[in-house]
Formats: sequence, C-alpha cells, structure tokens
Amino acid sequence: MSEPISMSIRIGGELPAILIEEFISEIADEIFDLYEGPTTEQELRKETNGIIKWAGQANYGECSGIKSFCKEHNLSYIHHCEAVCEYEASISFWVPGMKEEQDIASSQACDPVIRITTIKPYIDLLIEYAKLGDAALPLFIGNEGLGDLIEKSLKQPKKALELIKRQLRKLLPMEPTLPPFTIKE
Repeated sequence: MSEPISMSIRIGGELPAILIEEFISEIADEIFDLYEGPTTEQELRKETNGIIKWAGQANYGECSGIKSFCKEHNLSYIHHCEAVCEYEASISFWVPGMKEEQDIASSQACDPVIRITTIKPYIDLLIEYAKLGDAALPLFIGNEGLGDLIEKSLKQPKKALELIKRQLRKLLPMEPTLPPFTIKE
C-alpha cells in the first residue's frame, strides 16, 4: 500500500561524476510529482556549488534509497517530510561522520519543534539550578521527565551543568550546515 506525502531533501557534498546517472535515477525512482530540483545531468551540473533541493511527493514522504545513496557516497542531506493525517511532520539529517541519522519533529514550515512536556522539566531544573546551584538537584529526584540525569548529577555535582547541557543537545539537535554540492570529475 502507498501513501503519497509531500517531502523535500537538500543535499550537499562531492558527487563523483561517474555516479551522476545512478544518482538521478535514484531521485526519479523515489520522488514523484517532482516540482523542484534537477532531473537531468545537464540540470544537475548547472546547479553545482550550492545546496541542491528536490521537492515532490514520495511514498509516506520517505526516500530511504536516496538517503542510503547519500550515506554510501558521503553526501550530506536534510530531509523534511510533511504531516498528513496521522503522520507527523519531521526533519531527518545526516552528514559524514555521524553514526546514524538524526530525527526531529517539525512544523509544516520545516521548523524544528519540541513538545512542552518534554522540555519543561529541564526548564524547571535550570531555573532552580540558577537559584540554588547543586542544592537544587535533590528537588528533582524521581522526576521521570529527566531520566537518570539527576542521579548522574548527584554522583558528580561538579559535572551537573555539563550533563544538563549534553542532555539538552540530545533533545534539541540542530540541523547541520550542508557543504555545497559539487561534482568531482
């Protein structure tokens, strides 16, 4: 069964010229009703030295073949899938060096979003930490929204702020800056 959902993918990095035909074929196989992005080798070559974006519809808004191609050939990408019915909008990205793709919930306008219920425990903790320092940590023992952060912080109070920052970076990943798309002859 298929569910066509609007999506876009921006790609950057260096594509070996020998792979152009395979790359364009992968795009054509997965994105239908394409309304933005090069569809031929000639169009692709005209758009180099910038980030190239393709937009259209894909099955469930996904383009796993394109993403796999990018990973295999060290091309960076940022993929946005729009929301439809029970499917939420999302952003996923990968750049060479990442162990795995990052996923972020997003708005239809492609802005990252986080649920208030997810971030509120951290905001409360930071406010109390600003007032009381390490003495605020025991106040949050058992707070499920903070996971094991409090336990770790109590064991290493001098590292508490760094542990909080690290956890917030996980909760609030930032989209990477993509390198320009180039073709290596």
